[in-house]
Amino acid sequence: MNKDQFDYIAKFYDFIAAIVFGKAIQEIQLKHLERIKRKSRILIIGGGSGKILSEIDQLGLASEIVYIEKSPKMIALAKKNKINSPIKFINASYEDAKEYGHFDVIITNFFVDLLNEKQFQAFIPFIYSLLSENGKWIVTDFRIHERFPLRSLHKLIHLSMISFFRITVNLQNTKLFNYHTLIHESRFFQAESKKYAYMHMMFSSIFKKRKLK
Repeated sequence: MNKDQFDYIAKFYDFIAAIVFGKAIQEIQLKHLERIKRKSRILIIGGGSGKILSEIDQLGLASEIVYIEKSPKMIALAKKNKINSPIKFINASYEDAKEYGHFDVIITNFFVDLLNEKQFQAFIPFIYSLLSENGKWIVTDFRIHERFPLRSLHKLIHLSMISFFRITVNLQNTKLFNYHTLIHESRFFQAESKKYAYMHMMFSSIFKKRKLK
């Protein structure tokens, strides 16, 4: 089985996520959409079945959407979302995003947890290079709380997730990092807002591109 191969569970992914996390996993992804300017050029990396597309379309946020997803079956599901916004579906790895120019907004919802620490540290400047001046990066993912008892509960839930995805999709990365802090403390981005869901195990942050000296 290939690494991180979500084809095997594409049809059931949203159903399974809803059983475990209820509406929280969808709602947290919408928290920062109001901060996106209308008619932005938007890149979505690892968008899965594309549930967010209808929300972006209804709000009139996109002049164009470039949707990059590695799983062909997830792409097929995403294409079933009927939207009016211009959209390009790209069945490829995220590295191919550099072939499609610069973006006003980049959205990575529940994607960065697939990256190990070295990959994530390289991913930060990669995203920076794709953003236009004053561009924004929305990151939504899982986290482990710093304090007991939520820390223990989050670790237990995460362990269950890791066990499931190791078997079903050959998941490679098994650790969650403090993504918000790592991005904010880099020289590339400044945090603008952070929101939580599901007992603080999910977060959504929006970052503004810094001007490098």
